[in-house]
Amino acid sequence: MKRLIAVILLLALTGCTAPGFSETTGGFVGGGDAYREKGGEGGSSARPDYTPGAIDGRSYENGFFGFGFTLPEGWEWSENEKFELYTVKSGGSSLSFRAGAGSASGVYAEALEKTPPALEDAGLSDVKAEEITIDLAGEPTHAIKITAKIAKTGSELHILTVFIERSGWYGEFNATSAGSDSTQEIINILN
Repeated sequence: MKRLIAVILLLALTGCTAPGFSETTGGFVGGGDAYREKGGEGGSSARPDYTPGAIDGRSYENGFFGFGFTLPEGWEWSENEKFELYTVKSGGSSLSFRAGAGSASGVYAEALEKTPPALEDAGLSDVKAEEITIDLAGEPTHAIKITAKIAKTGSELHILTVFIERSGWYGEFNATSAGSDSTQEIINILN
């Protein structure tokens, strides 16, 4: 379990990220003309200040990005200074969220290039990264799906990373699971 937590932290440090490309809008979720009109790429107004979400009991609400959820049974909030939101479930699953200024597409390209070698450097083997399309809150969204083998246990590590973008800021969701792949189920917590 300590090894899994170390790998998750490594992902945060290396920028393991993936896009939230919307086939509906033709851009990253929250992108397109509405994004540019509010001061994003090609816009003329300044980027608004980001307002982080808030935890209230077992619920999390992020008005800036327009999402929220109630923590399912068996999940607990956890501290992790690299993320605005970090939740864990016994057995090695986690869901994290962080926000940053800029475009999701640039971070996505960097993740495709840097994450597999970073995981291999951390001692994982058979690292595979692929671009997939998933359903995020009812909208088709491109994501990065990573699988790797954990050397000590021989079990698989699954990572699903998705981005959303609003007004010059991106939000990054990372779902991880060890053993069987439950990353899509974890992301579905957001639906």
